[in-house]
Amino acid sequence: MPNGSAFLDEVAKLIAGRRQEIERTRARLQELSVEIEALETSARIYRHEHGITHPIDTDGLRGKTQLQALLAIARAGNGQFKVNEAKRIMLQAGLIRNAKNAASILYTLISRNDHLFEKVDPGVYRVRQGRLVAMRTA
Repeated sequence: MPNGSAFLDEVAKLIAGRRQEIERTRARLQELSVEIEALETSARIYRHEHGITHPIDTDGLRGKTQLQALLAIARAGNGQFKVNEAKRIMLQAGLIRNAKNAASILYTLISRNDHLFEKVDPGVYRVRQGRLVAMRTA
């Protein structure tokens, strides 16, 4: 009857291989954690530089009118938004289908609702004082 040392040697090799695999996986997990942290930092900086206080959920904009979506975007940016950012978000949400006409659509929307919006800088608008609060309750 064999003493089983060959079998035990093979099992020991398998165990050692699995432990190495665990260490490689832990190292990869650490790398991924660092990457996620860097991406979150990038998103935080981007939101800060563009005046976006809350991430905008494009799924939450679906089913809204373009005006309601624009006000939601402004709400996320403390009452202010950049037309190019609003255009990108509304295209992602599917509220504007043609990217070529998106800027025209938004500028028309803003001009037809000039009682709600005021121009801050070129391409930057804010909701007029008191209008955002009234729109929140509606």
